[in-house]
Amino acid sequence: MFDHRGEPVRTGRATVNGTHLHHPGPAVVLLHGLPKTGCHWRHLLPRLTPQHTVVVPDLRGLGDSARPADECDSATMSADIAALTAHSRRSPG
Repeated sequence: MFDHRGEPVRTGRATVNGTHLHHPGPAVVLLHGLPKTGCHWRHLLPRLTPQHTVVVPDLRGLGDSARPADECDSATMSADIAALTAHSRRSPG
């Protein structure tokens, strides 16, 4: 994915809520639906990055995030995103 300048989006990995999630750094969070990935937002990202840092994580079990054998329910994924945003505030990227 690319930002509004056509530069590659910075990405990172966070271990949160018992799983590993792939994400770009802190700020506005866009969540994809199922069975999509964070790449779903690739056309919107260039419109938002001039004013915001945008986080488009791959949800648990999808895309480049870990695929745990269990706990892929919406409550667990919500807890993942809450932990990811807390992690991003502490250590971007």
